[in-house]
Amino acid sequence: MDKNENTNYGVLYIVATPIGNLGDITLRAIEVLKSVDFIAAEDTRHTIKLLNHYDIKTRQISHHEHNEKESTLGILMLLEQGKDVALVSDAGMPCISDPGYQLIHSARSKGLPVTSLPGASAIPSAIALSGLDAGRFRFEGFLPKNKTQRKDLLQNISKDGCAIVIYEAPHRLQKTVLELAQFFEDRKIAIINDISKLHERVETYPIEQAYEQLNLWNLKGEFVIVIEKGIAFADDSWKSMTVKEHIESLMQNEDLAKMDAVKMVAKIRGVKKGDVYKESLDI
Repeated sequence: MDKNENTNYGVLYIVATPIGNLGDITLRAIEVLKSVDFIAAEDTRHTIKLLNHYDIKTRQISHHEHNEKESTLGILMLLEQGKDVALVSDAGMPCISDPGYQLIHSARSKGLPVTSLPGASAIPSAIALSGLDAGRFRFEGFLPKNKTQRKDLLQNISKDGCAIVIYEAPHRLQKTVLELAQFFEDRKIAIINDISKLHERVETYPIEQAYEQLNLWNLKGEFVIVIEKGIAFADDSWKSMTVKEHIESLMQNEDLAKMDAVKMVAKIRGVKKGDVYKESLDI
């Protein structure tokens, strides 16, 4: 997007930046970062490393979660004065678990030109690296810190059946994996560390083994968790079925082996697996 010939407004560019290796940036992003009047950065100390690497001299201004309201007003004024501004986060696409949406919403509400430069993002990279069957997926970002809210969320998304992508900090990773095992049993989980960096690591485990395996990790850097897709059972149609019918339905409609269907029925109905298995003996 270029300046509209019918206005004197500047353009707000949403620019994706590398999530690891500094080479993971587009030619267009470099061009825009050099040509704009200002770069609105989540952390200017972090972004300067990228700018120095590509000999970009553009002036930076701070735009982060603690000054977002005030900074948004200042950036809108610059755009109205005809100044072009590039919005960047520390890594990846702004607004994805990072500041930016308030600025973009405000700019669009005022009719100011906004455009996005596609680029690096940890979400699709993690899904691809995981080697798991993701299909339809949900991105949950960082889980709520409140224990009750976190439990309610996990309970809800575990019934959805889609794959799950979560960000997590190193010091909370093992605790989170332990909680995930309570809601996503029988699924595989991939743990991805420092995507595209020198010591990138990807490991896939049965979810109940992940906590113990993490004792062997050096828990530093950035982590993304991918949980493979499961079976959706958010609806209550099973309540009209007998246990045997429920097992047969999962085997037929979800292409599950009998024992996998038995496990799923036990989980959905909240009963013992042994009791469900007795109903499957003549299947």
